[in-house]
Amino acid sequence: CDNHRWEPLVKGQLSVEYFDNRTLSGEPVWQEYKDESQDFLLPPIANNLVDQYAYSLRVTFDYEAQESGEHRLGCHAAGLAKLFVDDQLVVDVWDHWQKGRTFFEEGCDEVVASMLFEKGQRYKVVLEFATKETDNLTLAAWRFGIAKPLGDDAIAHAVSVAKQADTALVFVGRSGEWDIEGSDLEHITLPGRQNELVSAVASVNPNTVVILQTGGPVEMPWVDEVAAVLQAWYPGQECGNALADVLLGKVDPSGRLPQTFPKQWDDNPTATDDPLVYPGRDGHVEYREGVFVGYRHYHANNIQPLFPFGYGLSYTTFETGSMNARLLEDGSVEVKTTVLNSGARLGSTVVQVYVGECSLTSGNPILKLVDFEKTTLSADEQTTLTWRLPQRSFAYYDVEASKWHVKKGAYRICIGFNADHIVEHAEIDLEAHWEI
Repeated sequence: CDNHRWEPLVKGQLSVEYFDNRTLSGEPVWQEYKDESQDFLLPPIANNLVDQYAYSLRVTFDYEAQESGEHRLGCHAAGLAKLFVDDQLVVDVWDHWQKGRTFFEEGCDEVVASMLFEKGQRYKVVLEFATKETDNLTLAAWRFGIAKPLGDDAIAHAVSVAKQADTALVFVGRSGEWDIEGSDLEHITLPGRQNELVSAVASVNPNTVVILQTGGPVEMPWVDEVAAVLQAWYPGQECGNALADVLLGKVDPSGRLPQTFPKQWDDNPTATDDPLVYPGRDGHVEYREGVFVGYRHYHANNIQPLFPFGYGLSYTTFETGSMNARLLEDGSVEVKTTVLNSGARLGSTVVQVYVGECSLTSGNPILKLVDFEKTTLSADEQTTLTWRLPQRSFAYYDVEASKWHVKKGAYRICIGFNADHIVEHAEIDLEAHWEI
């Protein structure tokens, strides 16, 4: 199924003619060629033959349809644009341009139209573009794409293949079109019909493994229907080799979640109906969650996440021994524990250290991460982990005094394999108030 945010780019030789005005008038003053249907225009433009703030251009190429049927054509621009097919206006983001969330919010949102194309037939596609007054950043850009959407037949084909397989690997996720610094996500639902695809495959193959490639959490309504989930993030050019090594068991999946995955969007710390909190309004954002970010929010509000901060499975198992914590002369605290690989193969784990006040002060988190250590052990191998927690590990920030404080009193020190899997804890008394 599809997972793109914008219609896929067209590849090939595209002719671009530039005009030293905003109306495509007269003869072009410069011509160049692009190999895909997008451009981010920064000076020097058109060999410096146009006013960089007031010019226009015309993109022309022939598109040959590879399949017959309905095709979708999408266009968006930081500027004014019109898209034509065989001289017919198909997409207009010129006369009806509205500010959107593309090109660092200087562009409009994509406008999409549908047309019937015949396989093997060539169509003349033209984009007309002109600069406009900018609002935030001084830039101009254009992008358009054409594709035949995948439909029911594609999902049915995936199901047919999965029925005959011992194991079904389903690769789903987002892309850099979604996880991008230029705009915030509106939700954490997988784009397109990907949830439907996973459920359809899982319904015919009990050994379905979902490989997620995203820059952050997504809702997983199918999580109880599949055998495993592998969070791959965006691993780059060695993605295929890395995933194959993990899936085939050559390498232990040694990563741990650096953030909490909520069950649903409404569970996350910034969920609100107030756009001033998320995603922001008129260039301003209020961080009302304060210190209760991530796992601290879920602890404070007794919300069970889909996967907690620090979570991650291994192909082996680990156990910790008794934990010891003692106060040192300089006011720091030494924490020790043993870790045993109790499974049958080499593997990695991450032991995490959290602290919290025994008599919790209002406004402070129940637990906060202060240290961690990753260790790799062979089967039946054991090691000792030692942490030295400085006074700063127990501190909170007093906004009014503009200082860090540590209150004297009893503190709970915990170790665990994730924020919701605490395996050992101890209490220690800090005997003096401390500030910096």
